[in-house]
Amino acid sequence: MDKVRFSAKLTLYVLLSLLFYIFMTSMHFTRPPFLLIPLCIAISIFESESKLAISLFGAWSGILCDMAMNKLLGFTSIILMISCLACSLLVTHLIRPNFFNHFVLSISATAIVMFSDFFFGHYIWGHDNTFIIAKTITIPVIIFTGILSPVVFWIIKKISLGIEPKYNPTPEEDLDEWHK
Repeated sequence: MDKVRFSAKLTLYVLLSLLFYIFMTSMHFTRPPFLLIPLCIAISIFESESKLAISLFGAWSGILCDMAMNKLLGFTSIILMISCLACSLLVTHLIRPNFFNHFVLSISATAIVMFSDFFFGHYIWGHDNTFIIAKTITIPVIIFTGILSPVVFWIIKKISLGIEPKYNPTPEEDLDEWHK
């Protein structure tokens, strides 16, 4: 039954990632928020037990981000795969799964993705006015993604905790816990 719950959650996560991809590509934003990055960070926070599935979901989200940005396919997926694995290990061994940690980790991952795209896509080639690109594209995308990351955290929290089985102790177990 546990595999069925995990499969149901993973199916919902993939559908949600496709919905966020459609949101990123079909809306007429000049600088769309990259909601796929907070999505994969939130999933890696709440599903930290399955590191392989989380890393693969990070790679999937990175491929969707690459397609949305019209960039080299696989560049962002490597970054997000490592970021999801690192977030999962951090939650397992060091930090608690709460909103503040999600906010910091998703802003950090978004900044890494956007500044690496800026560095390898513009700065390294010596384009003119590269810092105007950073000021008008890179930084606003990081800010917009940070503004909308609480919504993503709330959605993933509801999905993750909503599919988990409810624990209803028997009266004997409840008395045993009370007497401890």
